[in-house]
Amino acid sequence: MPHKIATIISTCLLMLMLVGCQMSHFDYMSQHLRIWQQVSLMADDLLGGQMSESFNHALQARHDLSSFTKNLQQEQQVISQLRAQLNSLTEKMPTNAHNVQYKLLAYVDAYEKILQIYIKASQLPDHYTDAQLAPLLSQLEKALNQYDQATLALLDAQQEYKELIHYQDK
Repeated sequence: MPHKIATIISTCLLMLMLVGCQMSHFDYMSQHLRIWQQVSLMADDLLGGQMSESFNHALQARHDLSSFTKNLQQEQQVISQLRAQLNSLTEKMPTNAHNVQYKLLAYVDAYEKILQIYIKASQLPDHYTDAQLAPLLSQLEKALNQYDQATLALLDAQQEYKELIHYQDK
């Protein structure tokens, strides 16, 4: 009998520990949205903001793009840090958050591919030729399509999850 009680108590303690490691739906969604917003702000600047304008102007004029390398590499470091936070979040997320979590991972991956292509372009020699640029533009077109698809899939998954947990944006 004492062995049976000890087993029951151990099982209960283990279950409490496992449940205690899991985030609440609202804490998870807040962290998820914070990471998504940080990536989105970077993507917006690179794909349509000030950095985009400067980069595209230099690209069209065939100017040296190396001045962009440092900023792009810093963004890549930030993405790595956000990915680490995202992986940590994966370990603690509620069980019904898998779909939205993996959609965010796919979104970050898609943006990171774009960022890597920009970094390669920034390392082209001064007065690069169309032949040197063409493969990168082709890769960029594919990466932008993947990013668009990942964005739409993430937005749908976020909406579904918010409805599931009755999450209200602040």
